[in-house]
Amino acid sequence: MRLKLEPLTLPAAEPSLAPQLTVNGDSAILSWIETQGQTSLLKFAQRTASGWSEPRTAASGTDWFVNSADVPSVVRLDDGTLAAHWLQNTDVASEAYDVRIAFS
Repeated sequence: MRLKLEPLTLPAAEPSLAPQLTVNGDSAILSWIETQGQTSLLKFAQRTASGWSEPRTAASGTDWFVNSADVPSVVRLDDGTLAAHWLQNTDVASEAYDVRIAFS
């Protein structure tokens, strides 16, 4: 059996950053950050048999801690619940931040 690799067209707009791909069973979710002015948006799309779903916004804010090492994510839990996490600045001078979590 040969493995066939094919490039995918991703649903993220440009510019975007901090991609994260999560898999639970047959469900794959791609999440990423887009920016609009000073606002960061955590977006995600689910991979289906026909391609990527339309991107949805899981969270947004103007006080996020964004870097290339600590990327936010959206995951589907075993019961079907979606869980999202991102980092929110609490003290810019000391680079302190909290982890925010939302469920849907």
